[in-house]
Order: sequence, then structure tokens, then C-alpha cells
Amino acid sequence: MEAINRAERNTSLINFTAVYLIIIALPVVMAFFAGNRKNAGAMTSSSAKEYETLEKQMTELQAYTARMREHDDKLANMNNASPAQWQSWLDEAKRENKKFEDAIEKFRGMKFKDARSKMQTSVCTYLDGLHTERAIHLQYMERQRGISNQNLTVQQLQNEKQQLQAQNASLQNTINTQNALLAQKPAGGSGGGGGQDNQVLTDLKWQLRFEDADCKKSQADLLAAYKADATRKKLYSTAKTNFQQIAQMARTSFSIQRQATAKVREIDQTLSQL
Repeated sequence: MEAINRAERNTSLINFTAVYLIIIALPVVMAFFAGNRKNAGAMTSSSAKEYETLEKQMTELQAYTARMREHDDKLANMNNASPAQWQSWLDEAKRENKKFEDAIEKFRGMKFKDARSKMQTSVCTYLDGLHTERAIHLQYMERQRGISNQNLTVQQLQNEKQQLQAQNASLQNTINTQNALLAQKPAGGSGGGGGQDNQVLTDLKWQLRFEDADCKKSQADLLAAYKADATRKKLYSTAKTNFQQIAQMARTSFSIQRQATAKVREIDQTLSQL
């Protein structure tokens, strides 16, 4: 997978770091200010408690930003990550940002007086900006990954199609050869030989249908990493119908019949989980 646009990511991290440093500094400043006020004997019990609450809340909010930075650090090792790994990273980042938003709202809902109230308002403004910038950045990343994943899916499906076409061409050539050999045999040929040749030809025809159905199933399996459930269900339904026909009609091709029956069970099990 190609890397996320580095300029966009670096801009995001620069903004993130700027606010992060402010968040780190605020608890220290508040603690220092509270200590000076206490030493001067000018702080009431209520004011001292509010400053302690402010410091505690800021420390908790700082922990959220630290976790987000740690999560972003994982990006350095994800240039070749699978679509499922990227989706897991994005889902976790969104959950963490939602928790961060909830923590900001909780902090905003607390009641403070005088200078503490102004500090609360200023901090919430900074944190709102950080949360919004983070959300926009994650949306951008998700959009980029979606485009990359879609392109990868198309390429993989094209490869599957080419493989199927090659397999079908090989099987069709074999069938044509068998047909040509049968056409050269005298009418009423030698005993059971003609029947054996006909059985080989029948097996090849069913094998061709089996490979075609199995390709549909493989394409549906491939789409599991991209959450394309509607497309998967359609492909599985088509493959299942073809496998069922093979299982019911290929009465003399027992091996293919058994394989088709097993494929129907696999598809039913997968569909039950969608």
C-alpha cells in the first residue's frame, strides 16, 4: 500500500504537537500559580479546590493526547499494511478521538469561578481545535485508504479474472481435443472405449463449470477485507446456484459433485455471518 500523503500528515502532526505542548504546560503553570496563591494566603478553600480540579482534569486530557501521539507513531511501520490492518488503525483512532471529545465535554460542563472559569474556556477552545483537526485528518486518511483499497481490489479481481480465463481456455482446449478424437472414431467403436471417452468429456465440462463458480466464490472471499457485503452476497449467491446445479446434475462426475456440495456448505456458513 502506498504511504499516506506525507506533507498532509506532517502538517497534522505539527499542529498536533503545538497544542500538545500547550496541554503539557498548563497543569504545570496552574500548579505553580496555585502554590504561590496558597503561600500568599490569598486563596480560599473553594478556590484551592477548583485549581486542584483543573489540574487533575488537564492531566487526564493530557493522557488522551499522549495516547493519540503513540497511535500516530505506528504509522511509520504501516506503509505496507493490509487493508484490514489500516481499517483497524483508523477505527481505533476514531474511538480514541471520540473518547477525547467526551472528555472535553465533561471538562466543559464543570463549574469554575473567576480566573479558573477563564482558564477553562481557553483550554476548551484549544482542545476543540485539536479534536476537530484530528477528526479532519482521520477523514482524509480514511478517504485516501478507501481509494487505494478500491484500486487494489479492482487489480486483484482483474488478476482473478485472467487466471480464470487461462484455466477455462486450457479446459476448453482439452474438451475440443476430446471432441476431435471422438469424431474420428468409427460409428459403434470399440466396446466400452467410447463410453469412457464420453465420461472424460463430461467430467471436463463439469470441471469447467466448477472452476467458473469457484472463481465467483474467490472474488467474494477477496472482498471480505473491504466490507463490500452487498457485492459479496451477490457473488456468493451466483456461485452457490452454480455449485448446487453441479451437485444435482453431475451425477456421473462424483468427485466434482462432492466438491460442489462442500462449496455450497462453505458459502452457507459464510452467508450466515454476513
